Amino acid sequence: MKLTVLGSGNFIPRKNRSNPCYLLDIGIETIMLDCGSGSLHQFARADRSLWELRRIFFSHLHLDHIADFIPLLFTRKYLQPNFPIQNLIFYAHPNFNSFYHELIELFSKWVVDERYSFEFQSLDTDCMKFNGYSMEIFQTAHTPESLILKFTENGKTFVYTGDTDLTETLITSCRNVDCVLTELSSTDNEPSEGHLCPSKIVDLVRQAQPKRVLLTHISPQNDDNSNVANEIQSTLSIPIQIVNDLDLFEI
Repeated sequence: MKLTVLGSGNFIPRKNRSNPCYLLDIGIETIMLDCGSGSLHQFARADRSLWELRRIFFSHLHLDHIADFIPLLFTRKYLQPNFPIQNLIFYAHPNFNSFYHELIELFSKWVVDERYSFEFQSLDTDCMKFNGYSMEIFQTAHTPESLILKFTENGKTFVYTGDTDLTETLITSCRNVDCVLTELSSTDNEPSEGHLCPSKIVDLVRQAQPKRVLLTHISPQNDDNSNVANEIQSTLSIPIQIVNDLDLFEI
């Protein structure tokens, strides 16, 4: 597995952080995790192509995680590559279904093209299998539609938590995995319900014992605190790292 960070920030505009978006090269596919505002521009900066995409998974339905969904379909229709392409499949909580169809109806003139087909599938099971990898799905504490996605390929495990609070389900999903990509959008001084702060990340790591933790969805308060990563790492033996846009990781 190879992870490419396209966006590592949250909804507040920052010079060096785009909205949440990640590419995961897994099995024989490239998949995308969330599609926040600015994601298409980040493809160009990372020297990647949206035509590589086979599947897109949405962790939840907040705009900073889905805003480039329609622009992506628009670009697919009008870019007109000179080679065969794959059907693109979107996955999200079942509650995305009505929202999805309303968007497609509203923008159909600009996004629907039989040459570049796409479809939506609900994540209404707890496990899915694909070509060369599998994925487990866990409900998490953020919104009713929020999901944790756990990928396994050749014995390696990677968890993308999306936005989440500290729960037993989160701990269970991250237990002994090779890599966790989770959020750091709250602070200990001003904790926010439904989000992780440094002390909750420490609790998560101590209880779940993953081999590596990557921190994303960085709030401006944490971004401006140059010591926050060291403060988290100081009581832990497991590697902790705040990611940046365009970082690459082998898992």
